[in-house]
Amino acid sequence: MEILVIYYSLHGHTAQMARHIARGVEEIDGSSARVRTVPPVGTGIDRKTSQIPEEGPPYGASHLAG
Repeated sequence: MEILVIYYSLHGHTAQMARHIARGVEEIDGSSARVRTVPPVGTGIDRKTSQIPEEGPPYGASHLAG
């Protein structure tokens, strides 16, 4: 079973927690974890980032139909 751990981390603390969660998942026989970060979100419909970054953790994004 593969578990997806999705997080957003401004200063790195949540990223660290996500990695700890992934390690815990992988201690269970037959389980693996995939860790992905997401872009910052706002309270409106505007996009906070214009593109996927070239560097950093693997990046997940969603395209919303509107």
